[in-house]
Amino acid sequence: MHQHILLATDGSTHALVAAKYAGNLARAFSSHLSILTVLDPSAIVETVWGSVLPPVSKPEQELSSGVYESRLLDSVIPPTISALGDVDGEPVVAHTWGHPARDICHYAKQHNADHIIMGSHGRGPISAALLGSVSHGVVNRAECSVTIVR
Repeated sequence: MHQHILLATDGSTHALVAAKYAGNLARAFSSHLSILTVLDPSAIVETVWGSVLPPVSKPEQELSSGVYESRLLDSVIPPTISALGDVDGEPVVAHTWGHPARDICHYAKQHNADHIIMGSHGRGPISAALLGSVSHGVVNRAECSVTIVR
């Protein structure tokens, strides 16, 4: 039933609550656990450069990607692993660049995850309709069980 749990995280408060839930479930079922962070290329410029203007040269773009990746992973992974608590075996930690909902579902399918756990950002109905919701996209696309934790 819960042989392989995929925890999708962005490091948010809700994602850390989801990590605690995933850790509890993994302990209860002796499940294999993977942690996935999907890096969104559209967030690079604002995160790294603090503006909406993109870098002008390829070296600056590559530097921006590396800085963004490093900053994000350094701030997301350690607290996520801590929130999991002690689990059987070492969780697999992975990241990819792309569209979060699509790539979470793709990773789950490629790695035979039978349960996806993720936090909800708790967006209101208007902003969710305008911006889209990662959790909504995962629920609609995933071929396995999905738990959204608030």
